[in-house]
Amino acid sequence: MIVLIESVQGKITLDVSFAGWMGASQSNWKSQTYDIRFTSKEGLSVILPQVSGELVLPIGSVEFVKKACEILDIELPKPLNIPTSLESGLGRRIWSCKRSEINSIWYPFFVKPEVELKLFTGFVANSEADFELYPELNGWNGSLLCSEPLGYIESEWRCYILGGKVLNCSCYNGDALCFPDRNKIEDLIAGYKDAPTGYALDVAVTGDGTQLIECNDAWALGYYGGEFEQYFKMVRTRWMEILRAQKVV
Repeated sequence: MIVLIESVQGKITLDVSFAGWMGASQSNWKSQTYDIRFTSKEGLSVILPQVSGELVLPIGSVEFVKKACEILDIELPKPLNIPTSLESGLGRRIWSCKRSEINSIWYPFFVKPEVELKLFTGFVANSEADFELYPELNGWNGSLLCSEPLGYIESEWRCYILGGKVLNCSCYNGDALCFPDRNKIEDLIAGYKDAPTGYALDVAVTGDGTQLIECNDAWALGYYGGEFEQYFKMVRTRWMEILRAQKVV
């Protein structure tokens, strides 16, 4: 397998790329070694035709993996967001709409792109003026995922899941000593009936306890901590699941 690590002029600039490179370098999973190569997003159009017919795993930003899939003719799954099977225990209302359909009585509410992953960073909208802070939304009327905002957040955590088991939980915002509830995380994993093999649960610790923020797929998943080899194993396993679903392998 060829592992393509996103880089800029031969230098790794992203945590996800570094974790992927280190994990692939250290991995002896299934006694397999990897042909590790470095390239920019722009360089994918050069390197991928040269390795046609080889099994390729791209690791980097969302844009990097999307570009690789465009060249390889691989369809990426839709964002996980809030899985339907976890909605009932969410503790807050969620809904979808287009920007043109926003009702002023909804404010304040949390909003993020529903389908176009990373089009903009999710934020709490207190008025229409908040949307004007995002120039990428000018003239865009795609689908938004909205939810009632969480209460006061003490800490936010990313839990990396592979095969229904937690590999690592990393605090990425707030008080790192304000830990999430283990039972709540286990309940979320058990309740996610149609989960992919590799994904992340993002949870917040609030005055109301541990609450689900969203789920994120492992095919281009930000690295916040944990063993490099475990992270690489999760990304690789999920990538192979995507390829098998499309009968690429």
